[in-house]
Amino acid sequence: MEAHARAGIDIVGRSLRYAEIEKYGPRYRLLRLGSCDFEFDVAEGVLSNPSDESITIVSDALGDVFSGSVTEVLHVAIHPPDCYSFLSPLPAGSSETRRNVRLQQEAALLAGTERSLHITADLVRSESLDDGSTVDWVQVLAVEEAVHERIYRIVNPLPQPAKRLVVSMHAAASTLIHVAPPAHAIDPSGFSLAIGMFPHCVEYVLCRDGVVHFNTYTDPVPPLDVAFFGAHVADRFGLRPRDIDAVYLYGTDADPGHFSDLESVFDSEVSLLNPLTVLDVDQGGFGADFGAEGYAGCIGAAL
Repeated sequence: MEAHARAGIDIVGRSLRYAEIEKYGPRYRLLRLGSCDFEFDVAEGVLSNPSDESITIVSDALGDVFSGSVTEVLHVAIHPPDCYSFLSPLPAGSSETRRNVRLQQEAALLAGTERSLHITADLVRSESLDDGSTVDWVQVLAVEEAVHERIYRIVNPLPQPAKRLVVSMHAAASTLIHVAPPAHAIDPSGFSLAIGMFPHCVEYVLCRDGVVHFNTYTDPVPPLDVAFFGAHVADRFGLRPRDIDAVYLYGTDADPGHFSDLESVFDSEVSLLNPLTVLDVDQGGFGADFGAEGYAGCIGAAL
């Protein structure tokens, strides 16, 4: 059975978390996992207010982390608002050229710019319409070309031959669909909601039976407002809060102290999203203070 390895990195504040995972059949083996901590905000020092020194420091640190890696693919998870992200329905079977033109137009409208943007798109689900046609829903990430060039300067020296950007919420969804129970295990609805808590934003990811249906983000807000906005996300699909089978928290600021507000709104047990449960690892080998939920992004990016 052939094995394939991928790596993922997740940029949050002063830290850069990384994971390297080998897929062997239906199982995942952990090759690398950890974080690099810096004296400056990495996203600001690289993406929004860059300096050559910051770029060099981050690139050198990643070079040390992945020294000797034989991983084929590296995914770099970017969080909003450092990128533009949206889900877009595209006619199934349309050419790559037509899709790229349309996504460039949609991204430009969202960004309010006429400049060309660097875009990546990942298929999340296909949907059959009443008229018999099919649309492909894709997760789109767009950044200015200058931002993409700076990220490329950081990761280009790394040994992985293929490198691409992914939306942080899409990476978290990859973890969620492996952890969340299937519909028949709890309730026929099968919807799971993951909420990502970070210093700069709150992310919302709605999945059903291993398929992404929606994601969005807000600025940081109090826990009760987080819960009510999560209920609003469910309402977009005609769901009541109690129709959500499972609610998870992830991210560097995920706190079990927020569970009570979420549980009161969703009338459901809330759990931390633990990506280690996806991997063939002995969780007892990690310290009691190891916040696995903070690694949902980098592990999801590598799955």
